[in-house]
Amino acid sequence: MEQGHFRNNPPQLAAPRVLRVVHSVYREQRFPHQRTWRDRVPKELFNHRLSAYERDYLNWYHGDPLRISPSQARTHSANHRAEVMASGRCGCFRCGAHFSPKAITQWVRDSRDDTAFCPACDIDAVIGDASGYPLDADFLEAMGAPVFG
Repeated sequence: MEQGHFRNNPPQLAAPRVLRVVHSVYREQRFPHQRTWRDRVPKELFNHRLSAYERDYLNWYHGDPLRISPSQARTHSANHRAEVMASGRCGCFRCGAHFSPKAITQWVRDSRDDTAFCPACDIDAVIGDASGYPLDADFLEAMGAPVFG
């Protein structure tokens, strides 16, 4: 390689596409009784020209309004008695069981609230559908993979 190769022909560097994304917090102004789930989600997430990477980054930046992040979903698995009791179905991300909140008989007492134990495997890895996250097998497995391997 020649000594002055980069001096005459510098490499072309491209900025990451994420830098072109504007982080606004714009939401439509509506009366409380007219609000839908789309009003909680920033408008940029509905831009179809964004790549999957950019959409994931924006979703993370705005606190996961699309409810697709397993790591964010784990925050709903502790101190959640009111949320679990308001749910129609619950799921365990340790064993994958689905059950009614009425089937939960054991609760661990935390400093703030109560955390549910799964009735099938007796582990505190329960999430309810009132959290807004899906309870399908793939999502529960993705939630439990970093914790339970």
